[in-house]
Amino acid sequence: MFSFKVDSWELFRDQEFKKNTFLWVIHADKKPPHIGISKEGVYFSLKVSGKDDQISINSLVGLVDSKHIPTLAIQIVDDLFEVKDLKDAFEDYTSATSHVSTCLSPISKLY
Repeated sequence: MFSFKVDSWELFRDQEFKKNTFLWVIHADKKPPHIGISKEGVYFSLKVSGKDDQISINSLVGLVDSKHIPTLAIQIVDDLFEVKDLKDAFEDYTSATSHVSTCLSPISKLY
């Protein structure tokens, strides 16, 4: 099993989420966790039950906060895509399906 120690943590303010790009690790205490991505205040993720398509980052932060869901938000410094590219990457999917697509499938199209 792999492990990774984080040497320092930084708490972000909501403003940071609205103007930058983040990779979200939701249910970080579970195996596997759920992965989503946000840019400029909108969040995208692919789930078995469907997809989150341009969800307000305020809604996501409110949800993980109110339900106390262990979550990591990792800022992506050198992103080379726009919100439109995120829309396009998720457009081909309706949900994650066994042996076909996962929450990482549309995100991997971006890199």
